[in-house]
Amino acid sequence: MDSIRLFKIIKVGLILVFLFIITSSFWDWLAEDSKEIKELIKQGYLPSDYQHEDIFKLCNPETDEEKVALEKAPDYFWTCMIRGGWT
Repeated sequence: MDSIRLFKIIKVGLILVFLFIITSSFWDWLAEDSKEIKELIKQGYLPSDYQHEDIFKLCNPETDEEKVALEKAPDYFWTCMIRGGWT
């Protein structure tokens, strides 16, 4: 009986560790996106009251001005991934 109880405790512990790793990775992922957004606002590539359309234009440049901004802007891979900016 005791070995079955110990096995259940170990199984629950492993599940909790796995959930902790997943949630901490998720929060790191969101934090990286927030850093990129703050940097893009600071450098003038996004307005402080940005909308989804602003991110969409940044991730999918169409005009020459938007393409030049893309080349000069800091890396914003996570912003395009998380905020659905790529088509």
